[in-house]
Amino acid sequence: FFKEEESDDETFAKNLSKLGDIYINEAFSCSHRKQASMHKITKFIDSYGGPILEKEIHSINLITKNKKNPVTCIIGGSKISTKINILSSLLKNADNLIIVGAMANNFLKFKGINVGSSLIEKGTEDIVKNLNVLAKENKCKIIVPIDCNTSNNFNGKLVYKSLKDLDNNDIILDIGKKTID
Repeated sequence: FFKEEESDDETFAKNLSKLGDIYINEAFSCSHRKQASMHKITKFIDSYGGPILEKEIHSINLITKNKKNPVTCIIGGSKISTKINILSSLLKNADNLIIVGAMANNFLKFKGINVGSSLIEKGTEDIVKNLNVLAKENKCKIIVPIDCNTSNNFNGKLVYKSLKDLDNNDIILDIGKKTID
């Protein structure tokens, strides 16, 4: 809730560091973020990766260093721009990359599919285009949802739809049963 957090403000990070003796990072899913409580704080306090973070890194290393083909990775989230480096790395090391969550909406929209009022990260067309080129170069298949559960609001009743049946008011909330299969 502090603007200094997202701007990776040094003074803010220094003040945060005074709240403890050491910093343990257990948030693998956020480690790519340059935010004060994750990134800049490490300048002011002894900092370590915790056992859960270590386990995540070990799991990724198993895939990338000792992989047995085919390798399929599933990645979600809402923003492509914050995950471009990991997406690029996965496209170089995996056979299949399944994109879910709000991130998939950008790939669907890029393919010309109406995603209604679903969450979209604006200005990512070139990123999606470049990721598709990288996938082709590395013979990695990008897989996106083929159906979904929607509603006209984030708390509404789920309605199952194929992508071709999406209305302008629909919000994609989850993948559908055919995508799961």
